[in-house]
Order: sequence, then structure tokens, then C-alpha cells
Amino acid sequence: NSLLEAIESGRPVLASNIPGNLWPVLGDNGDGQTGLLYELADADDFVANAVRLIDDESLRVRFGQAAQSRRSRLPDPEDEADGLIAAYEQALARRI
Repeated sequence: NSLLEAIESGRPVLASNIPGNLWPVLGDNGDGQTGLLYELADADDFVANAVRLIDDESLRVRFGQAAQSRRSRLPDPEDEADGLIAAYEQALARRI
């Protein structure tokens, strides 16, 4: 959720390189990259990527713009809640 919150606010992302973080950071189907991934077991990689984001304003701007573009295509909170309610109702209906 914190990655999606960063994207929602148009902020560049720095996240660990794990499967669940790939889409929010790298995107797919032409999405722009919203940030950088670092290797979880490599503190130097984290620091290097953090410094890169700190030092490179154009990189931060590019990632922020990609986040804003992606945000415009994500469902709003009400639509997301409606989808979750529908999924729960469907799951409960199958259980009965």
C-alpha cells in the first residue's frame, strides 16, 4: 500500500526488489517507471539508489510524472472499495 500511496501522491519510489514491488515501480504495458529498486540484502545498493534520487532532480521529476500519469489510470478509492465489496460478496455467495 505504501508504494501505491507514493504513486497516488506523485512521488518517486525507492523500494526493495521483490516480486510484489515490480509492477508499482516498473509498470507494464507502456507505464513509465515510477522509481528505483534496490537489492534487499545489499545496504550499499539501497544507499546508492537513495543518493541517486537525492542528487538527480530530473530523475525525481521523471518518476513523479510517471506516477501522476499512472495515478490517473488507477481506480479512485470509491471504485476500489466497490470492487472489494463485490469480491467479498461473491466469495461469501460461493461459500453458502
